[in-house]
Amino acid sequence: MRKILIIEDRRENIVFIANNILKPLGYEVITAMDGPTGLTKAQEESPDLIISDLKLPGLGGLEVMEKLRQKGINIPTIVMTFHGTEETAVRALRLGARDYLIKPFTVEEMQAALERAFKALPQPAPPPLRKLTTAPLVAREQGAEPARLTQLERELAEMRVALTSRDKQITQMKQLLLNRNTPPAGAEGGPNPPPTPKITANDVRMTQLEQELIQMRTVLAAREKQLVHLQQQLANSVKKLDMAEAAQRAATWEEDSARLQHVLAQSKHMLGEAEKRIRTLEETVMAQKLQMGKYQEEAKRLADQLRNLSEAVRLLSQDLGQQMERMGVVTPGEKRR
Repeated sequence: MRKILIIEDRRENIVFIANNILKPLGYEVITAMDGPTGLTKAQEESPDLIISDLKLPGLGGLEVMEKLRQKGINIPTIVMTFHGTEETAVRALRLGARDYLIKPFTVEEMQAALERAFKALPQPAPPPLRKLTTAPLVAREQGAEPARLTQLERELAEMRVALTSRDKQITQMKQLLLNRNTPPAGAEGGPNPPPTPKITANDVRMTQLEQELIQMRTVLAAREKQLVHLQQQLANSVKKLDMAEAAQRAATWEEDSARLQHVLAQSKHMLGEAEKRIRTLEETVMAQKLQMGKYQEEAKRLADQLRNLSEAVRLLSQDLGQQMERMGVVTPGEKRR
């Protein structure tokens, strides 16, 4: 079972690559979330392949590859990044990267990169050349501009990598031709002029590469113009969409404002009616309080009169008993004694 090391600082990306791509294909997965840990695991675990992000805490992906190469450890590597440039791609390829993926990528793109990475190649192959064309590229469907822009940007990055690779090959071949045509130091010139150099396969190949490079630069310039044109179209469409949306929102806001004003008027009317009812209730309560005060005063007066009457009855009863005692009146109870 082949072992793959994922060096990525985002856990969700690790889970996506491991569970959706690698494990279903039967690969054993080990992970690291920073550069130093990835470097240590690459030396200790000896994985068959490394999938590494460029920007990592502590140590970047390219630095990890450089340190492994300095130690004589050559592990095939797939590099991932959000913002790729041709310089970064060329540097990664020079360090032995087998593939270079721009995030976000699909499952199919990663699977294709895995197949390319596991091929036994003596050195990284230059990026494949596309069929060159300068025909205008127009979005086929309305609203497809963002996806088309992403495709064009990716195609431009690949062409820049290919151009850099071809420039390097041409420079190397020119240097070889220069070394071949330059006489060695100390060589004495004879009376006869130097022979005319013969056209070799390297000359033909270099001429082909130069023509191909010129053609690719022409296509690259055309693609960049088309990309700018599509970006302008996208900006215009977004502006039109924003204006239409703003007009629609303005109409909606006017309707909402009219509806709110109507509701506010009804609320004010209901509030006025409620205030009238409250004033009426307050007046009724005040009248009831006044009436209750009168009732309380009358009850107090009657209670005072009742107390006075009760006291008078008690005094009268007391006087009556004293008078009966003086007159010698005997009660029925006393007779029975």
